[in-house]
Amino acid sequence: MQHYHYIFTGSGLSALMTVYELLLSGKFDDKSILLIDENTKKANDRTWCFWDEDNLFEEIVSKKWNQAIFANEKFNRVLELTPYQYKKINGLDFYELVFKKISKHKNIHFLNQKVVDFTELGNHCVVKTKEETFTCNKIFNSIYNPEIVTAQNKFPLIQQHFIGWFIKSKEAVFTPNCATFMDFSVKQKGNT
Repeated sequence: MQHYHYIFTGSGLSALMTVYELLLSGKFDDKSILLIDENTKKANDRTWCFWDEDNLFEEIVSKKWNQAIFANEKFNRVLELTPYQYKKINGLDFYELVFKKISKHKNIHFLNQKVVDFTELGNHCVVKTKEETFTCNKIFNSIYNPEIVTAQNKFPLIQQHFIGWFIKSKEAVFTPNCATFMDFSVKQKGNT
């Protein structure tokens, strides 16, 4: 059974950013790290938008806005975002950048398999995939399991969803340098 210092189950944004930061710190060059995910991260499966001044991933920011529109049925205002900008990164650009950088480190490995179980056993953890079993000192799990979320009743279940569209029109109807943000002038149909 192969042993790693750290295993990350799931290789989405949180896992990849954590591993990236570990590399930048230089303090984990002597630690073995394994990322396990059944998804190869070869598709543009999501987009991230966020408020920021500068960030580590500036080179892959595909769009920036210095202004945003906030509107409801009685109010419409263009807001200046300075000193921040609203920025967009495509998932595939992020995956490619991070995997390119982490692939240069011989202590980091990626395994394209489905995690079926993991257990913490005091001073170590056991991680099982369909094909193999591994041990590690610490596990970082970011695989979403809706059964765990819905099974608890201590906290209210709040699901937050954001949606965006790419729209083409024959005539110019948008202000491309101004993000439309929180447009409540559109009927919400019980959602906000």
